[in-house]
Amino acid sequence: MATTFRILHAPEDAARAQDLARALGRQGHEVQAPQDVDDGRATLVALWSQAAGPMMEPRLPAMIEAWAEGRLVLVALDGTPPPLGLRDERLVRLGADAAGAAADISERARNRAMPQPGAAAPAGPAPEPRASAIPPPAARRGLAWGLAA
Repeated sequence: MATTFRILHAPEDAARAQDLARALGRQGHEVQAPQDVDDGRATLVALWSQAAGPMMEPRLPAMIEAWAEGRLVLVALDGTPPPLGLRDERLVRLGADAAGAAADISERARNRAMPQPGAAAPAGPAPEPRASAIPPPAARRGLAWGLAA
């Protein structure tokens, strides 16, 4: 199953981003330019490095939204920790083998698109309201309810 990816990266990391884009393309995936408008369907692949920190700050809200929707994969280029709010996300390591990282990214995107075992079922119609054992206030006016008068 082909997935659409959008790779976000710092200008200093452009060569590594191109290697990863080629590896994802060889697997049959579509890779969009990072400046394309996010339609809410592409999986965001954020290449995280020391150079990426300041450049990614304005994109952080979109990254967190993509994470909440299961559309974010963080890729570590060096030992720089991910931004606050995304530090519990497991990182993909991009070493010299871009094909290996592309396979890991592809698998992660595929697994997030499939329902996970034990995940809550989609919400159905709201349950019918149940009758309360406590009478409404108008009906209680004449009752003592255990209080001394």
